[in-house]
Amino acid sequence: SISATSFSQKLSDLYKRVNSSVVVITTLNYTPENVGGKVEMVTNASIGSGVLISEDGFIWTAAHVVQAAELVEVEFVDGDKYEAKVISSNPEADVALIKISSYFELKQRYVAKIGDSDRVEIGEDVFVLGAPRGFKQSLSRGILSGRYEPENLSNDFIEIEFLQTDAAVNPGNSGGPMFNMKGEIIGICLLYTSPSPRDRTRS
Repeated sequence: SISATSFSQKLSDLYKRVNSSVVVITTLNYTPENVGGKVEMVTNASIGSGVLISEDGFIWTAAHVVQAAELVEVEFVDGDKYEAKVISSNPEADVALIKISSYFELKQRYVAKIGDSDRVEIGEDVFVLGAPRGFKQSLSRGILSGRYEPENLSNDFIEIEFLQTDAAVNPGNSGGPMFNMKGEIIGICLLYTSPSPRDRTRS
């Protein structure tokens, strides 16, 4: 249909505009393990996603992607890699801010804009970018399916809201952005399986 074709063209244009802001985050941490009767430090690597939100190298991601990491490395779509450090983290909301720790040259990369998630209505089109299962710059689209405000994660100082979507969110998407159809970030992705096994995004 004409509407579907128009939507696909718009999404394609948005992808081209914002995809250079999305990064793959690789973390390393060291844990003691019993190997042949001896305790040895074993290196564990994991992959997540993030999104560039400032010209000087600040990146928004999920807290669980970078928590307890000994080394955080970000890779842009052009292949450039940088070490980063955690600036702030809120494990309860599962959001974190990291910053590239060495000299950062913006080049032609897009700096993503943060939108107002409260203005997005149920049923509106959204899309997600990240590295699900290690597939870099992967796009999935869907709608905003619902909102969820868990009472046990809210108090007078912080209000946490989940945005539910039917866009595919898989391991590796965590920390990546959910965009509205203006190309603005309205949430950070994570695979959330409680109280029901549905994908949600925190905002």
